[in-house]
Amino acid sequence: MSDRFILTGGMICDGTGQDAFQGELLVENGVIQQVRRGVTAPVDSTPRVNCQGLVVAPGFIDINSNMDFYAGFGGAVYFEGFTRQGVTSFVTGQGGYSPFAIAAHSPHQSLLNQPPFDIGQIEQPAGGLRQFHHHLSPDIHHQLIPLAGHGSCRLSIAGYDNRPLKGKERQQLLGLLEESLQDGAAGLSIGLNERPGMFATKEELLAVAQLAQRYGRLLRVTGRTQMALSGYYPPVSLMRHNLKAIDEMVTLARQTGVKLQCSHLAFMGDRSWYTFNTALESIHKACELGVDIQFDLSPHSVATTTLVNLLPQWAVGNWQQVMESSLQRSRLKLALTMNFAMSGLSFNDIRLVSAVSDQYEQYEGERLDTIANATGQNHFNTLLDILSKSQSQARVMVYERYGVGMVQQLMEHACSLLGSGAVPEPLSGVHNPSAAAAFPRFLQIARNTGVLSMEHCVRKMTGGVADRAGVRDRGYLLEGKRADITVFNWKSLMDLTDFAGYNAQPDGIEQVYIGGKCLLRNSQLVSAESVSSSV
Repeated sequence: MSDRFILTGGMICDGTGQDAFQGELLVENGVIQQVRRGVTAPVDSTPRVNCQGLVVAPGFIDINSNMDFYAGFGGAVYFEGFTRQGVTSFVTGQGGYSPFAIAAHSPHQSLLNQPPFDIGQIEQPAGGLRQFHHHLSPDIHHQLIPLAGHGSCRLSIAGYDNRPLKGKERQQLLGLLEESLQDGAAGLSIGLNERPGMFATKEELLAVAQLAQRYGRLLRVTGRTQMALSGYYPPVSLMRHNLKAIDEMVTLARQTGVKLQCSHLAFMGDRSWYTFNTALESIHKACELGVDIQFDLSPHSVATTTLVNLLPQWAVGNWQQVMESSLQRSRLKLALTMNFAMSGLSFNDIRLVSAVSDQYEQYEGERLDTIANATGQNHFNTLLDILSKSQSQARVMVYERYGVGMVQQLMEHACSLLGSGAVPEPLSGVHNPSAAAAFPRFLQIARNTGVLSMEHCVRKMTGGVADRAGVRDRGYLLEGKRADITVFNWKSLMDLTDFAGYNAQPDGIEQVYIGGKCLLRNSQLVSAESVSSSV
């Protein structure tokens, strides 16, 4: 077995956005030692991997992920779908959640042990990033670029209480987040659409943003809503709610000068699509004013979230009391009816992913209107019953996030980066298709529409992400960088989830290397191994 090998004959797409060229990569001890133009004849016994007709690119970096939870409390099997689509690293902390920056002796340990992912019960340890590193599974080779989650940190201090933090609580929150930054976290993450992040005051959010800015790190924020009308802002407003969400994030960056990553830019419901151009104008104006802003997107018109997050904010914090009051239930029904109607969303656009209850487990994978018909309830009561039976833990997929051509326009935008925004759903098996094929789908769109060159598309999922996250050792095929490499067939690359199910392996991802170790060969998973002379 050898730790030295050459990838030869492929088109090298190095992550800079510059034109690809035929050449060779010499890899030794997990590092790219040499990048050569042209193909040379063998001069020694160094193993050579023939990449003729293929593209050799940096390993894809998922800008929007929660795979740190799976690295700490799952295992290598949960990473297989990402390996098959060429992903080698993850920027974590999506939605304001992270498995570190957790208060010791938290009275809310039971909540911390039930993260909002389909991973089951965990034993969430206290402490910062340094302590979390001790929990990482040794059989996972993918690299994490961690962001400390404001939401998880707040949860460990105040639970799901819908209230401002007290003075000592806020000091504790900022101290835990700062400790993780000192331990090497790439930034901080806030989820304004998730509990408990949605309960933070403007002063609290400003303090978190100032902390990230002081350390020169990234602040990723998921806006309060992607819907034209939601329960997160007053119903009577001169501005559509998803536009107010963008404005709130931009204002935070303007006030602090923080490097802002707007997470999951999408438009939920076909009546929200009319705000598309205005949203991009808002981002353009922010750039003109000097705001350091970028956004990311996933290629599929679907997102996975906990069902409770579809409720208005006033109902999220005390959903159990709402369930017990006929008056509050009526108020909630009216609010959801209005929000869905004004945003162009329906119960048919919501699919149950994980029921977290025996009664509804048989309906995982079904849409809410189908479940309502099967159980003899109306749509609203079905939603509330699933919520109640799961103790607010049920997860759903919501469709209608992009209209025709929107993904292409967002892909070509100067401020966009490309990611999955998805995690595996191992308990139910009802996966967000982006967990299987986000990156092949982006490349497929670029190839079929010409909206981006191959080189620029690759940059938005490699070098561009590394630059944004402040990571210097990967993202490029340059001498001295980590040998995280994805080899794909540009001509045959295809996302198959539309035809063969949620978890269908894409065509065209041929080889994947992480730190010089091969994890995918001839599109088949292999145990992480050195490249042998038999190649």
